[in-house]
Amino acid sequence: EFKDPNAGSLDIPSVILSLSSVLSIIYGFKRVAEDGWEVLSFLFIVSGFLIGTLFIRRQQNLKDPLIDLQLFKVPAFSAALIANSLTIFVGLGSFLFLAQYLQLVLGLSPLVAGFWTLPSAAGNVVGSLAVPMLVRKIRPIIVVSGGLVLNIVGLAFYALVDANSGLVYVVIGSVIISLGICSVVILGTDLIVGSAPPERAGAAASISETGVEFGGVLGIAVLGSIGTAVYKNRMDGLNFNGISPESMESAKGTLGAAVSVAKELPEDIALSLLHSAKHAFTDSFQLVSIICAVISFVLAITIFIMRKSLEKEES
Repeated sequence: EFKDPNAGSLDIPSVILSLSSVLSIIYGFKRVAEDGWEVLSFLFIVSGFLIGTLFIRRQQNLKDPLIDLQLFKVPAFSAALIANSLTIFVGLGSFLFLAQYLQLVLGLSPLVAGFWTLPSAAGNVVGSLAVPMLVRKIRPIIVVSGGLVLNIVGLAFYALVDANSGLVYVVIGSVIISLGICSVVILGTDLIVGSAPPERAGAAASISETGVEFGGVLGIAVLGSIGTAVYKNRMDGLNFNGISPESMESAKGTLGAAVSVAKELPEDIALSLLHSAKHAFTDSFQLVSIICAVISFVLAITIFIMRKSLEKEES
């Protein structure tokens, strides 16, 4: 991390504007998942972007802004920040579905499910050690592009998952994605800080951290909302004899609710409900994985096309 010795005081109105913008957008997307594109959901999202616009205008007029917008004029800085943020967006958003798949679809206990995420953690360790060695022989931009390709491959494994596919696809996919994320984030952070003037390295580092956190939160909110909407769409219209309307409505909300409802039902009805709910969830998992793969593909192509200008800035 880097600190600016001449940093100004914290601008509280900017903090309020930034938080209001982010929270409004996230809440709007969550309402979309629950109730569809109603007027209130749309208003929350639009108001979030409007508040964000006010935040940007305020930063342009402050002597010591919360976020130094001048840094975004550096192509290498902007490209690396977007790559980092979207990579974490994809990584955490897809991990949300992985955790639910292990516990709710496969029925693993939290302890056993946690054990099967250890290969992914090992992938992070291996990637963190391997990336510095790779850049000694391969240009950093190529390594970043390769990391994004690894993300696509890992997400392709996720897209093959169904209610009966077991652990193979998700474990292999999670390891490959971890390796890809390490490649992008480690080198992306270095490029973000390295592309900024020395006196702005602290500001660049803080923006990098904020971008990663924002990407993760937005990934969970947006991709989670998309997944919930797909699940509800697949479950809509299903009814089973022996299940009260209230319980059925609850089961149509989330897979977790369906599992809870099934525990109170006779075995044959519970199995039918869980069969439908698990397939609805894996459909949503597949779609989210495809969306994430498309994002990674577009990002990889963009980085590769811009490689000459980015390498020039880095040097």
